[in-house]
Amino acid sequence: PQPIQNTNSLSILEEQQRQQQQQQQQQQQQQQQQQQQQQQQQQQQQQQQQQQQQQQQQQQQQQQQAVAAAAVQQSPS
Repeated sequence: PQPIQNTNSLSILEEQQRQQQQQQQQQQQQQQQQQQQQQQQQQQQQQQQQQQQQQQQQQQQQQQQAVAAAAVQQSPS
């Protein structure tokens, strides 16, 4: 086999470094995307909590209406 020339070994090293940099950039982008997804999930959870609170309020209103109706029925005519 022929000995590797200095210029070739240098270019190989440079290519390896470039590839590593590209991989690092891609990993950073993936991490950013994951963070965005987590934020979106948190927002969805908050929305779900708000919906649950609204449902509880509706249930309370229905119970109050039922109590009022019962009181009207019980009152002597």
